Amino acid sequence: AGGRKKLLALRKMSDDHKAAGNAAFKEGRFNEAATHFTAAIAADPSNAVLFSNRSGALASLGRYEEALADAERATALRPDWAKGFSRKGAALYGLGRYAEAITTYEAGLRAEPGNAQMTQALRDVHARLQAARGLFEAASEGATARVRAALAAGVHPDGYEADDGQTALLAAARLGDAEAVEALLAAGARAGARTRAGESAAALAKKGGHDAVLK
Repeated sequence: AGGRKKLLALRKMSDDHKAAGNAAFKEGRFNEAATHFTAAIAADPSNAVLFSNRSGALASLGRYEEALADAERATALRPDWAKGFSRKGAALYGLGRYAEAITTYEAGLRAEPGNAQMTQALRDVHARLQAARGLFEAASEGATARVRAALAAGVHPDGYEADDGQTALLAAARLGDAEAVEALLAAGARAGARTRAGESAAALAKKGGHDAVLK
């Protein structure tokens, strides 16, 4: 009897925090929402909905790595639940991992064919991947103005990766375009990115004798 009473108390605590978290989320108080969902998870750690909800709150705060971890937990707990894939896709999108986001949304649509929200999200991320490819091509061609325009439009600097592992930053460094390198880094490009051969931006710039990039 004591065990059942404790279980019911934990469930009520979880439900109360979930309700408070949902209310805070709807009003745009995402930090507060995340705090409530964390408390709900502590009381009921096997509830996929709670991880999904916290993922949404964290993504709204721009904390995409944490949002991704929660979304992955949600999909592990409920592998056939479309919402978990939707959260995961959104977190990957925020991280600029567009190709992975596409794969994730496709998996979500297999779980729930015809889901309008995910169908639209998939369309959006396909367009963003194309834009990221355009950014990469601009960086490869030394078209600094196009690089800046793409970044200003919100394209993630690491959103497209060539078959050899080259990113826009690595392409700009290889070319010696110091302005583009600076703009890409300012937009959040991974400074530690490397090609499949293990070459960093600094190594590529050094190889080309591009001292301005190294500075």
